[in-house]
Amino acid sequence: MTASAYRPLALALAAALPAAEAASLTPLPLPGGLIGGSGAALDISGDGSVIVGFGVSTAGATDALRWDRRMTGAWDATNLRPLIEGSLPTQPIIYSYERSEARAVSVHGNEVFIGGSFGAPFGPELGFRIGPTGTDYFGTDQNYPRAVNALSRDGSVVAGTGAFPVFAGGSFVGSSGPGAFMNFGGQADFFPPGLGGPANARSFGSGVSGDGNRLVGSFQERAPGGGFLPAQAFSFDPQAGVAVNLPRPTDPANPLVYLDNGTQAEAISADGSTIVGTYLGVGNGPPGAVLWRDSGAGGFTTQVLRAPPCPGCGPKGLEAVDVADDNTLVVGNGASPVSPTPSAIVWDTGPASGSSPEGRLLLDVLAGAGVNVSRWLGRFEAEAVSGNGRFVVGQGEFDLGGGVLQHIPWVADLAGTGLWNAPHRPRPRVRVIPFSGMRPSVRATLSP
Repeated sequence: MTASAYRPLALALAAALPAAEAASLTPLPLPGGLIGGSGAALDISGDGSVIVGFGVSTAGATDALRWDRRMTGAWDATNLRPLIEGSLPTQPIIYSYERSEARAVSVHGNEVFIGGSFGAPFGPELGFRIGPTGTDYFGTDQNYPRAVNALSRDGSVVAGTGAFPVFAGGSFVGSSGPGAFMNFGGQADFFPPGLGGPANARSFGSGVSGDGNRLVGSFQERAPGGGFLPAQAFSFDPQAGVAVNLPRPTDPANPLVYLDNGTQAEAISADGSTIVGTYLGVGNGPPGAVLWRDSGAGGFTTQVLRAPPCPGCGPKGLEAVDVADDNTLVVGNGASPVSPTPSAIVWDTGPASGSSPEGRLLLDVLAGAGVNVSRWLGRFEAEAVSGNGRFVVGQGEFDLGGGVLQHIPWVADLAGTGLWNAPHRPRPRVRVIPFSGMRPSVRATLSP
């Protein structure tokens, strides 16, 4: 989906959050140069004060964006291109700027860290991390691709996906992959052993815990006859050097029946105790949403997350993309009861939720709290939830009038909905790899 598919936005999008704690659904503004284009919000800080994503101009240019309400209370939009383009690396080649996306944000005290990737016209995609002291880049050491998809609480640990360096006789000869990687405090990029390589597997890094001590993602081994085996979600402990395969989801009514033909982990809670993701349905069935909880001693239990009630709708695909700090709220996407296009879903996964929690459409939740959602039509996708569980961000199609839809970023405030009624301990967001209806290439889709 490109900016040319939409007409310019004909209303003021900048809006301060309400002073009272009331539910709201706010379109996020696009900065100068991108006004009239489209965009997506991909991540939000733990306290809900900073959002990151990207915008696409009417000419098709894609730039990383930041929205910050800490100074004025309104979502002030900033194009991050100058911070990326102004200090591009010159080794091993001279890089030039073509496009960028911000995929992760972490607020640590008064310091903001932002991770993402940028592309050059004739070079690979490189990862970046913007911090108080400048911009760091990942993948320049041998000119192989990187994408920063997650940040630890203090911004010192990054995680994502990149190409493996390949050596022969002690000399660099090329790259292969992709593979999940981590970087600790500016050291050399670290590729966890056993999670990929040029000969036997590929892997994708999607999330990191708040302390940086757990990486989650998915990997695939090569099949004997060619291609790859079904995806396997993993949790990796860099201190112990151990990767654990997350258990396959089973039918809640029959624990002996597996539901999946592959799994992928999408996000991990700040304390590392809860992981959410997606499983691929057996026999080309629809995908489903799944939650894994750490049961101690390296083990995990599994919860299958159910779709919202929809009598007669038939099978619908689901995905879980993020989880709040206290592990009681999960956000994701699935088909709407009235439309086959993706719609944001929230799951209450607290102690009273049972073994297989049932989801609710986010638009229904907001409408029930008095929010006017009538102009949000078609695709409406959630990308992340703040650590305190109060805010959800994403992208959707907004009706400008006369049936003209504009694809824009949004933020929802869950205050007053019953899903958020008490203060939670805030923390920086750590989920990344967005599920972008506009840019499907952003997400690594694993297939059998």
